[in-house]
Amino acid sequence: MENPAKKMLIINGSPRKDGCTSEMINFFAGKLSILYDITVFDCFGNAFSPCCACGYCEENDGCVYSDMDGFFVTLEDSDAIVIASPVYFLSYPAPLKNIIDRCQRYYSAHFIRRIRPTVARPKLGALLLCGGSDNRFAFEVMEKQAKQIYSIINTKYAGMAVRSNTDSPAGIFPSERLEELAEDFIRFCDQ
Repeated sequence: MENPAKKMLIINGSPRKDGCTSEMINFFAGKLSILYDITVFDCFGNAFSPCCACGYCEENDGCVYSDMDGFFVTLEDSDAIVIASPVYFLSYPAPLKNIIDRCQRYYSAHFIRRIRPTVARPKLGALLLCGGSDNRFAFEVMEKQAKQIYSIINTKYAGMAVRSNTDSPAGIFPSERLEELAEDFIRFCDQ
């Protein structure tokens, strides 16, 4: 009997349906759709409550708000997670940053309640970024944030692919690194 396709969650942090981030997502998903059941989650299509630092997750599993319960089920059931985003002032757009902040529930489980792993299913993770310029510092800042969240949700970080200079017609796409990341996810699927 063949193994069912692994599940991949791509978290799309861009408001543009046909922008550079979507191009990267489509290219990446196109390379992997035979091996993965891919869900693309649109951050701008969902209005979630922000983390209010109430402390609920420091003593309980989950969050005081239930509006993201479905998202968290999908995240936990996934075998692979990809964060795809444009760069907004050295960081993620607000709806994506809100989702990252709401992952406080896993941070609290890991560091306060000492639950390890916080997410049972191990995952492979990556970061796809689009930037109007070639500001390497911005990419590094965003990568550090991604690595932090991946480290507490049982996700091995495979790396980052960047499409820079998107404000000029010379923005290069697809990137060689994007091809390499797709190969990493193909190898992960074979494990």
